Amino acid sequence: MPMNNKLQRWAALLFIPFAACNNISNTNTKVEKKDTVSQQNILTKVEDFWENYDFTDTAKIKDPDYGEQAFVDFINLFPNSSEESITKGIDRWIEKSVTAGKEVFKSFDSIADKYLYNVNSPYYNEKYYALILKQYIQSPVVDKLRKEKYKILLDLINKNNVGTPATDFTFKTQENKNYSLYRIKSDYIILFFYQPGCPVCEQHISLLRENTLFQDLLKKNVTMLAIYPDGDEKKWENYKENIPVSWINGMDSNKDLLNKRLYDLKASPTIYLLDKDKKVIFKDGNISDILTYLQRR
Repeated sequence: MPMNNKLQRWAALLFIPFAACNNISNTNTKVEKKDTVSQQNILTKVEDFWENYDFTDTAKIKDPDYGEQAFVDFINLFPNSSEESITKGIDRWIEKSVTAGKEVFKSFDSIADKYLYNVNSPYYNEKYYALILKQYIQSPVVDKLRKEKYKILLDLINKNNVGTPATDFTFKTQENKNYSLYRIKSDYIILFFYQPGCPVCEQHISLLRENTLFQDLLKKNVTMLAIYPDGDEKKWENYKENIPVSWINGMDSNKDLLNKRLYDLKASPTIYLLDKDKKVIFKDGNISDILTYLQRR
């Protein structure tokens, strides 16, 4: 049976691919996501994965077909391994990479960030990255200065997780009033952190502005809260015509979101879905998944 016009329009929205404009340095992921790992890795316990790996050849480690591929094969074992086994494997990986020298450790540290913490990576997984950060912090071979960096990053990752109350913050509205997240009364809030001029942000804005089904949601039980976190009032004012009038358009004048690290804003847009009690339903959410969820409520 063919879909009706409304469902066709919704399907068109859901199948448009989205990426993100990274606020941090980003290297394109070169290793494609695989559905299966090699037979050798299937037979290898995750804690023993690095036993026969050559950490001494710096040039090979920097080769995506060697260093990055090995890390991908390693994390492909995580879903079918216990957390205890994963942490043992991570500990062994840290010990060997640190022992091999700063250059090797930095290379693998960068690879872990790239594959597990970059929102554009097909392997993006904060839970797994948090496990690595925890082992960095506990490791006797990682220096204190790096551990402080990892503690800050781990604290940021642990904020505003799914099922927890979102952190409240204040913002200035286009009507020159100060408001706060928790003053908004709505069954659902889509929290949309954006940067003026970010191409992917503009793609989201344009698509949502024109989608009638999304407009219906805004009229019923959903509030769209767009927040510019950088506090540049002139830039924000010059961009206001790009934000639909049906949205709340706010700016963090005090830059508390960034200075106090209230939210992990590593990319633009960063999108959350909150319920009426401000509990997080989606963190770093994909707008297509969020809209599918809301359409079924």
